[in-house]
Amino acid sequence: MKCPHCDTPIDEHEASRCLDAWVDFVVFGAEPRIMSNGQIVGRKFFSTDIAAAWEVVSDFTGRQYHVRVDGEDAFAYSAWSCAIYAPLRDEGDGPIGEGLDTSKDLNARMASAPLAICRAALKAVGE
Repeated sequence: MKCPHCDTPIDEHEASRCLDAWVDFVVFGAEPRIMSNGQIVGRKFFSTDIAAAWEVVSDFTGRQYHVRVDGEDAFAYSAWSCAIYAPLRDEGDGPIGEGLDTSKDLNARMASAPLAICRAALKAVGE
């Protein structure tokens, strides 16, 4: 899956206003704004602000997804990972219980938690 604004793949997209707009549209359905200088922006700084990124996490958990955000190094916090898994669905697309669909790699590991959350969210929605 590539960004509709700059054609950058999810795993290569850096934290930016462009990524924020992509997350805002895909996760929350908000249309991106185009500034007078042509820059595309979302409503919030999802890829750099942990409070905004946590709204993404809350949206997924509200839809019964399992979200796990971990600091890989407890002392330096040098690497963060985020995994988002959908509840298992029956053929009628209804939840079938407590299980999670772990058949797809919907993980992201980055230097910052907000960027890891954004990339994992885009992967989860794109699948």
